[in-house]
Amino acid sequence: KPVKLAPITEKQQELTKRIREIDSPGLKHRRTAAVEASRTAGLDLQKGLPKDMALSQRDSSRQLEWWNQAFLGQTPADDQTRELARLQTELTDELTKLVKPSVADLQRVQRKQKSILRQLAQLQAPDFQMELLEIREAMQASDEALQQRESDLEPTIKKCRVAQTVVQRLAQQLNKQVTILVTAVPEVPVQLPNTKVATQLRELARDQRALRDQVARIAEAALKPPQQAKSDPLKAVAEKQLALAQSVELVDEVAAGAANAVGRALDVGDVLSAGIEAKLVLEKLAQVVRNAFEPALANRAAELHAEQSELIREVAKLEHEVGYRLARQQALQKELAQNCLDLAKRIDPLDSTHSVTEVLTQAAASMERAERFVGKNKLVEGAKARQDANEALAKSQGIVDGSKVPLRSGSEAEAARAAATAAQHAVGLMQKVETELSEPKGTPTVTMNEAAEWITFAVEKLRIANIKRR
Repeated sequence: KPVKLAPITEKQQELTKRIREIDSPGLKHRRTAAVEASRTAGLDLQKGLPKDMALSQRDSSRQLEWWNQAFLGQTPADDQTRELARLQTELTDELTKLVKPSVADLQRVQRKQKSILRQLAQLQAPDFQMELLEIREAMQASDEALQQRESDLEPTIKKCRVAQTVVQRLAQQLNKQVTILVTAVPEVPVQLPNTKVATQLRELARDQRALRDQVARIAEAALKPPQQAKSDPLKAVAEKQLALAQSVELVDEVAAGAANAVGRALDVGDVLSAGIEAKLVLEKLAQVVRNAFEPALANRAAELHAEQSELIREVAKLEHEVGYRLARQQALQKELAQNCLDLAKRIDPLDSTHSVTEVLTQAAASMERAERFVGKNKLVEGAKARQDANEALAKSQGIVDGSKVPLRSGSEAEAARAAATAAQHAVGLMQKVETELSEPKGTPTVTMNEAAEWITFAVEKLRIANIKRR
């Protein structure tokens, strides 16, 4: 749990205790809902998940506000919404039962719809503005249909049912934690507002609002996309690591394999995996130091052990810097675009079209995976997928370079040129992604999927060229 959440968690737990101590005859269900919401808010603070923390804080604040309103004799939003859902359901049922409605029948139903709309306008639910807008639009559509007074009621009934569905959905959402409200009859009549209890509820609501706003700021900061780092230090560390791996290979093969894995992980910004593999390198080198018969081998292993330890310290400084992982994303994106451009320039004289279509298909699939990972804020996985795409493109370039036979017909050349054009379109999109990755928000609006679609189009054109060749 982050240290800065500890005092907030303690305050939330204290609020829960204070809520339990309030005696509110006739509104025990409100106290139960407030206690449960406050307890959940405390648990979410302990877990430290930004979105969950913010949501449960808002819910806890709402429950206290509604309890306070009910205590003062007002109608809370959850009660109002449930009543609107009941009225809209009754209206829909009434309209459905009309076989041959008269003008007076439709006017009566329309008056009820307008009355429900007026009540909806009085509903205050700041956290559910989009839902309220959807309900209002559905009810207005129902009202307009009723005004038409068509002989065929089915379209009008459908619109009334839509309004019924959306208002019921919000009612269920607002009442999900206090289902007892639907059927419960208070054991004790609600008493006239007590000054002491009113003050306690007002202070609780105030304190919960303060916590809600504080947690909202923390959650917003935690969810804010990291800024792009101005440099790419992970690349430099990865290069040092891969050079070290070559030296380790002369001492111990297992340690060398782990050292190479460290370098590959760093190259895509996977600092966590790099740290795990680096420990294995140190363990194997330490074994060589202890077990080597030749002093020279032991000394060399000790030197490499010291170099690996120093690199681990460099990596540790970057472990929590997400901006550096974005810098790696941008660097990989640049390599990807350049490889695709080089391939596009070479496609025209291509002979081995079948082999190239296979690896280009792999590249397109990897680019789509990269898009999905980055969309889920999985930067390391996104970088790995970009690297896979880069390797596939490099492989396809190798196939092209090894193909010396020119295309035999104009139609083959035309298909290959179309593939080259498609690849160049993909390059243009990937270069836009590269540019946007360098901006503070770090999230491209031009998707890798669009570039992958152009690569897929190039693959199809190359297949055409291959078919014509046969």
